[in-house]
Amino acid sequence: MSVTRIARGVYLIDTAPQVLPRAVACYLVRGERGAALIDVGYRSTHPQVLSALRQLGVGSRDLKWVVLTHVHLDHCGAVAEVLERHPGANVLVHQRGRRHLVSPEKLIESARSLFGDEALRRMGGLGSVPEERVWIAEEDGELDLGGVFLRTFGTPGHAPHHVSVLIEPHRYVVTGDAVSSRGPRFPEPLPDTAPPQFSYDDAVNSVKRIYEHGPRLLLLSHYGPYLAHEGGADEELELLRGWVERVRALKASGLDPFAMTELIAKEIETRSRSTLDTVARGAVLMSVLGVYLALP
Repeated sequence: MSVTRIARGVYLIDTAPQVLPRAVACYLVRGERGAALIDVGYRSTHPQVLSALRQLGVGSRDLKWVVLTHVHLDHCGAVAEVLERHPGANVLVHQRGRRHLVSPEKLIESARSLFGDEALRRMGGLGSVPEERVWIAEEDGELDLGGVFLRTFGTPGHAPHHVSVLIEPHRYVVTGDAVSSRGPRFPEPLPDTAPPQFSYDDAVNSVKRIYEHGPRLLLLSHYGPYLAHEGGADEELELLRGWVERVRALKASGLDPFAMTELIAKEIETRSRSTLDTVARGAVLMSVLGVYLALP
């Protein structure tokens, strides 16, 4: 099933239930004055997202906003297609992500250099968005959907243009990639430290900012809702610190990122007594690479 109700007016959409089930989530929030979609998934899977919106009864004029946590292709790829089908909607993004939506060529080439031509083809790239439909997500900015409010705040670290979204009055936070990936594809939490611009110090401060809002639930892109329990911030920070120190030690020992990934993947499989699928192994490689490249 591609749609899961989390609370009144808040829904998880599995962006690729046929090809990558429970790997990439986006979230629909509805109020009395309209709806907002937070992230959109890959461009290649936009038909599933549009189908889910229709399933939820979101008409072409009901969607008012597409809010992007950041402009990585698993979060922003389908934005042009979603906006084309919903002419009353605008997109909200960090100011450093705006130019990539209007002129996506540099972003696409960056993705090509990281993932290769075949992977980029499967992702689908990114279509350009009319400049007048791109708005800047302000620090502590607010969208009023009618009885439901979305508040954006900066959470860099995974990327310098990353924002998270507080949903009020529910006190849910859509975290994007600011916290570890969890869920059915990950037998244990995996810090999302992907390249090309990971910053450890910013990632630490972002975790603290998320928990300063006193969230009840964290709504993860990878994947799903998780209780923001007492001590959750300390747990997340320890995961992040341990991950960075592990990669640092392996780099000092002379291992390259691919050898590190094989070693870490085997360790995870041994601890969990399970086998990592291709998606999980790819996520491990990306998280290794981000730290590896950021280290001196």
